[in-house]
Amino acid sequence: MTKIRDSKVLITGGASGLGKSLGRLALEKGASKLIIWDVNKDSLKQTIEKFRLKHPAVSGHVVDLGNPLQIRGQAEQVLEKHHSIDILVNNAAISQKGHFADQEQSDVSRTLRVNVEGPMHCARQFLPSMIGRGKGHIVNISSASAIVPLPGIAVYAASKSALSTWGDCLRMEIKGCCPGIRVTNVFPGHLSTDMFAGHESCVYIPTLDPDNVSKIILSAVEKNQRSVSMPLLVRLAPVLKSILPGPLFDFGLSFMKLDRKFLPCKTKSKYPQKKDAEK
Repeated sequence: MTKIRDSKVLITGGASGLGKSLGRLALEKGASKLIIWDVNKDSLKQTIEKFRLKHPAVSGHVVDLGNPLQIRGQAEQVLEKHHSIDILVNNAAISQKGHFADQEQSDVSRTLRVNVEGPMHCARQFLPSMIGRGKGHIVNISSASAIVPLPGIAVYAASKSALSTWGDCLRMEIKGCCPGIRVTNVFPGHLSTDMFAGHESCVYIPTLDPDNVSKIILSAVEKNQRSVSMPLLVRLAPVLKSILPGPLFDFGLSFMKLDRKFLPCKTKSKYPQKKDAEK
């Protein structure tokens, strides 16, 4: 069992949204140290000041997860000061919404660097100390889009799928030599955070409260669960995909309007319309 109490927790993207909720709950559960990494300097400062009113053992660093050298430099500072990290939460992510054909090359590359390479570089920095101590926990915040195909966030979905697959492989690699190191992949649905602002939820995938999701995640960490998915449709999706014919599964997504949830309604895409394609 992974203990939150008296643990040193590092959360990327921890100055807002789900990351902020996870940090607050970890402190409430008795974490001895909370280290927040975030690219937004102002949000980071405000969050640290707020948390320190009740929990003085909170620190933070401005870190761009798209910059491996910056990750390495800040990780070295963290290890020099704290010697080790008990729980690493790979939460930070970015998303570009819209038709894939309209995505700029720089946006695609940036999303993959932050969402996939960033967590890997973070783990590379902290895994050696975890291995040396024989314990540790890595938490990867993936997404429901890694399970349920959602047009309009194709690159984001691909990055989250890669993140969870890497997490599974990492768990298999280290379980033989270091059974005390755990990996948990998390697949949350629509959250009431800035990333999902402007997009309505539906009855089938209701909007999730970050505080409630944080409680579920930390409970899964304490129980050493390999993965946790929410809400119910996300948990059922892998089974439905395996037993339903492809067209029927796609029809279900269309029926629930999930096939256009993240697509712009009034902007024209580079994709040709059916009439244009027939010309």
